[in-house]
Amino acid sequence: MALHRLAATPVAVAAFLVVLVVTPDATAMPPLAALSLPEMSLVPPVFTMRALISVSLPLFLVTMAGQNIPGFAVLEMNGYVVTRQSFLRKTGLMSLLITAVAGLALIPALVRSLSAAFADKSQTEAPALTFVIAASGMTLLGVSGAFWGVLVGVLIWTVKRLRP
Repeated sequence: MALHRLAATPVAVAAFLVVLVVTPDATAMPPLAALSLPEMSLVPPVFTMRALISVSLPLFLVTMAGQNIPGFAVLEMNGYVVTRQSFLRKTGLMSLLITAVAGLALIPALVRSLSAAFADKSQTEAPALTFVIAASGMTLLGVSGAFWGVLVGVLIWTVKRLRP
């Protein structure tokens, strides 16, 4: 049963590639010179108050809240009395709130990224499979799904660019 779950994503990708390559409406394949890479552009960082509040501050607070356990250990090793339960309850609630704020702050970036990825209507499969495989959390041959998602996305993008 565990083997079937591990093989689900790679088998689905392989089946998709077979269908993509063996479609009956295939005409003459263009030469490799027709394959063009996307245009690269430099995007300089922009520091704004909105970015500071919506990204930097929540990430700082989440990082600081995550340091409580080592902090308790250091305090106790130096002879200080620490009431862990109340501290952990308070910081746990704050961490939950800070995590929710950080997640909400990242939604506009996710929407912009997905919109840009799906802007080319002839290339919808590559970004979709890249996203699904990377987000699946799968590990194949000891390598995470993020790598396999990018690999499958590039492969599908290349195959689709080669076909008319």
